[in-house]
Amino acid sequence: MTDQRIRVRTEKTHKTLYSELKQLNLGDAHTVFFIAVCIGHEARQRQKIAARDDRFWGDTITHDEWAVYKTIFLDEEKYDLRFINDHEAIIRSMEEYANGGINIIIDNIPCFDKHEDGEVIIKHSERDNVLNRLLAFIFDRIPQTTAMECDDENSTD
Repeated sequence: MTDQRIRVRTEKTHKTLYSELKQLNLGDAHTVFFIAVCIGHEARQRQKIAARDDRFWGDTITHDEWAVYKTIFLDEEKYDLRFINDHEAIIRSMEEYANGGINIIIDNIPCFDKHEDGEVIIKHSERDNVLNRLLAFIFDRIPQTTAMECDDENSTD
C-alpha cells in the first residue's frame, strides 16, 4: 500500500507512552497513532514535533487507516488529487495531528505523569484505568446525533 521505507515519527517524549499503551492491549503503535490522529483532527489541533523519534514503519498502517489519512490530507489540500499518492507528505501531516491528539489525551485524562526530561508515562496507580478513561474520553467527543444514529442502525426493532 505504501513505501516500506517511510518511518512514522512521534515526539521523542511520547516514546514510553506509546510503548505502555501498546502493552495495555490498545494495539500496535500504528493503532495508537491512528487514535491520536483522529482526536487531533477532530479538534483541528496540529502540533509540530519538536524532537522527532522513529516509532514504526509505514507499511504497518492498515488500508482503512490509509483511507482516513488520505481523506484528511486531501481535505487539507482542497481535494487536489495530485497529492493522493504522496505518502511521505501524508505521513508528515498525520504526525502533526497525532502529536496534537496525543497532547489532548495527556492534557484531558488524569492518568499521565511528565518526568523532568519531558517524557510522558502512565501513572502507576492509573494503569488499570487508563484504557477505560481513554475510551470514555473518545466516546464523549462523538456528537450525540452520531452516537444515536449508530444505535438506530443496530436496532432490531
